[in-house]
Amino acid sequence: QPSGAVNGVAFTQQPVVRIVDSGGNTVTNSTVSVVATIASGTGGTLSGTTTVAAVSGVATFTNLVITGTAGNFTLTFTPTALTAVTSSSFAVTFGTATASAITTQPSGAVNGVDFTGQPVIRIVDASGNTVTNSTVNVVATVASGTATLSGTTTVAAVSGVATFTNLR
Repeated sequence: QPSGAVNGVAFTQQPVVRIVDSGGNTVTNSTVSVVATIASGTGGTLSGTTTVAAVSGVATFTNLVITGTAGNFTLTFTPTALTAVTSSSFAVTFGTATASAITTQPSGAVNGVDFTGQPVIRIVDASGNTVTNSTVNVVATVASGTATLSGTTTVAAVSGVATFTNLR
């Protein structure tokens, strides 16, 4: 069964599919091709070598990867001219932090007064999944204009989210 799926990284446990007869015995002379596809799960793309020829009745996948939205997935394995089989459900977790994304834009700026809408920043992986174990510091600065930003301008992310509270 596939397992150990991290967004954009090869599964730590790659699937192995046996070609069997009606009695459940491996058909050791089978060399059929087995095609892997996503059966369930949303926002994911399966890549790597998705078609593998069986050797002695066993198709061993080596580099399957799901890239996209973290969540639960199943895979279907379809051998040429034979009945397909579906994997057990497995979780694809967030990948390595690669960027930040603004969840809430700063708004309501009045000179010398806290913003009425304080910014909220998420730490995300390459597919936009929140990296919930991130505790990085996020620093707010003025990107354009000549104003001075005041308040707590450095906030540590909690569960991958940095919430500012008193910027002005």
